[in-house]
Amino acid sequence: MSIKCRFLEITQYGPACSIGVNFYVLGEDCAMCRNCPVPALDDTTHCKYLEFYTVLGKAGDDRTVRAKLGCALSKSGLGDLLECQNCSAFEPTLPGRRETIERRGVSPPSVGHP
Repeated sequence: MSIKCRFLEITQYGPACSIGVNFYVLGEDCAMCRNCPVPALDDTTHCKYLEFYTVLGKAGDDRTVRAKLGCALSKSGLGDLLECQNCSAFEPTLPGRRETIERRGVSPPSVGHP
């Protein structure tokens, strides 16, 4: 299975999630990555201050991975991406990267700010 996630790291214990809050090792063939929402979220334009976290939970007998969002600037948790995009400090980045769009010479998209 091919996993494309910038938070995936290879350790002496096997594949691991570098942003896992209550877990680290991902299991054989990165089994816990299969339904993780973070790669899709990270693949969209988002703020350079947005931080991703993953939390392991249970749904019946299955283990699930949930995404949690935080703001590095305000040091607070976020309910969703809209909360981030509506912030006056919003600075868009290219998907999966920490560099800002402005530094690449590309006009940032309109996010509904006044």
